[in-house]
Amino acid sequence: MKKLIIKLFGLNDISDLLVKAKKRQKEVDDKYLKEIIQETKDSLNRENHLELQERDSTIAMLEQHIKLYKDREKGMEKREFLARKQAKENSFVMRHASDYMKDFVESVSATYGKMDKLKDTIEKQKQVIENK
Repeated sequence: MKKLIIKLFGLNDISDLLVKAKKRQKEVDDKYLKEIIQETKDSLNRENHLELQERDSTIAMLEQHIKLYKDREKGMEKREFLARKQAKENSFVMRHASDYMKDFVESVSATYGKMDKLKDTIEKQKQVIENK
């Protein structure tokens, strides 16, 4: 019976048939493995792409936070500058007011001194008149 099958199919040996079957199976296996490898690569590439997007969004968010903090810092520096400027202006105004007050006190003191001297003169004159 084997000989009949071998003659019908034109095979000298069944080993040729086995070799062809092994080649076909190897091609099928290789194709299947290539598909699995490609799917794995695609999956890893998608994961990597998503991780990169997540990292980029995190970086963008952190950059926004940094910009916000820098803007706040600039605002604080501006307010601090304005406060210092206002303090200097207030000091300048108070110095002038103090100078004016000093001049006023000196003027009042001089006038008071003159009035006191005038009072003494009047008292002396009064005593001179009373003694006469």
